[in-house]
Amino acid sequence: MRKFEFKNSIIMNLIGREEQKERLQHMIDSSQSELMVVYGRRRTGKTFLIREFFQHQFSFYSSGLSDNRLDIQLTNFVSSLRHNPYYEEEKIPENWIEAFQQLMTTLKKDPSETKIIFIDELPWMDTSQSDLKAALDMFWNTWASARKDIKLILCGSAASWIIKTFIDDTGGFYNRATEIMKISPFTLKETQTFLRAKDIDYDQYQIITLYMVLGGVPFYLNKVQRGLSAFQNIDKILFGKTALIKDEYNLLFKSLFKNHQNHIAVIDVLCKKNKGLYRSEITKALKIKDGGSFSTILAELEASDFIKAYQIPGTTKKNSIYKVTDQYILFYKKYIEKHQKTQNYWTNNINTPQWYAWAGLAYELTCLNHIQLIKKGLGIDAVQTNTYAWADKDTQIDLIIDRRDRIVNLLEVKFSDKPYAMTADYEMEIRNKLAAYQSTYPSNKSVWFVLMTTFGLKSKANASVFQNVLEMGVLFE
Repeated sequence: MRKFEFKNSIIMNLIGREEQKERLQHMIDSSQSELMVVYGRRRTGKTFLIREFFQHQFSFYSSGLSDNRLDIQLTNFVSSLRHNPYYEEEKIPENWIEAFQQLMTTLKKDPSETKIIFIDELPWMDTSQSDLKAALDMFWNTWASARKDIKLILCGSAASWIIKTFIDDTGGFYNRATEIMKISPFTLKETQTFLRAKDIDYDQYQIITLYMVLGGVPFYLNKVQRGLSAFQNIDKILFGKTALIKDEYNLLFKSLFKNHQNHIAVIDVLCKKNKGLYRSEITKALKIKDGGSFSTILAELEASDFIKAYQIPGTTKKNSIYKVTDQYILFYKKYIEKHQKTQNYWTNNINTPQWYAWAGLAYELTCLNHIQLIKKGLGIDAVQTNTYAWADKDTQIDLIIDRRDRIVNLLEVKFSDKPYAMTADYEMEIRNKLAAYQSTYPSNKSVWFVLMTTFGLKSKANASVFQNVLEMGVLFE
């Protein structure tokens, strides 16, 4: 059976994604037909990963179009079929059943030992009153799964559609996918490796300041230019009349969700409250009813990694707190939306009070998205935990790690461009936070405060309130 090996050039192109590459190789090495479902946020490099891994050696490759007309989708599908030398010209199919029958006929003639079928942006193919799901059911369940040579990869950015169709489905695709793979943005470590592959040698502080704006989205990071600081690159990519990324915010939602303005409205509300909002607070702000449609919007935003729900111990899932967790979306709402046309806006606002206020929030979000590495830094990566944030009208705790081993870690996240200087007033503030949390959630667990900063502490004075002090280096492990 044909086995795909990496060439040096392919290794260089495929930065990170080690687990995903292993899973793709495992699929190829399997002696059975395989159905892999790949999904994740727009711009995370899903298509690039699949194309480069298989070096474009597909028996069939097609991608859905951002056009809601069935005839256009079917014509495009057949155009892709024509690239297979064993395809014999037929009329344009009238529906997806006919289209997949043409694909089956073509594959039956293809003598390749392993037939790799890659269908990208599959949710776009599912137009109004489409029989796409029935056609896929027919193709996989009645034909491909009974063979040993079919490797079917279905991919899409509309995470909610993928989850509903292949993960939560109770019909024809229940437990049918042999692999489900989510492609998330790069971690800080992968971002560092990616930039070095572009011959961009930033220190950890520069990488974090870049990451706090762009997140680990490869498409955005690929715009970073050698010879410019992180701050200069942010200006070049996002601000001014010649910004490299324009209209990305609206396209991000429009390409993923029907009635996407409803999703944007939820994001708008959440971005106004850094501490997050309860479900009831969101509906009240939007003046809408809490029901199934609203639940769908929240689920779709969460599936796309745009928001995250945190359930405080002792409460129900319906009382979860929702926060925006996408770096780019948060930055857009804070700055780009109002200042996109302002040349050099970001470099002109470095180290201003407004900048430090944003940096603290963005660094907190970066830590949240690397919580497993923080656990590793605390030596508790093997301990089962529940992570959430908490705030009342007087105080806020950035991150809470509630541990199964009877410890609760309260994380105070501080962003600074130099070692952080503790003061007696700040120490008292931390002790008051500890008292407020313990009075709200009395338990028999020990409660320890942890400081998560960039360059550590300037001195140990007034720092005895912290059980541990972690620096930004733990986020790059």
